[in-house]
Amino acid sequence: GRSYADAPEIDANVIVRGVDLQPGDMVPVEIMERQDYDLVGMVADVMAEEIDE
Repeated sequence: GRSYADAPEIDANVIVRGVDLQPGDMVPVEIMERQDYDLVGMVADVMAEEIDE
């Protein structure tokens, strides 16, 4: 995945582990590590109301 500000041609990927997501799913992710240019994380444990704040 990518953040809202990333361009697919030049920016890094965000690899989300531990959950079955479909292309286009948007979830909050807690970054746990990095791999060269990519970020690796897991879906953050937050409620939807907390995201809007």
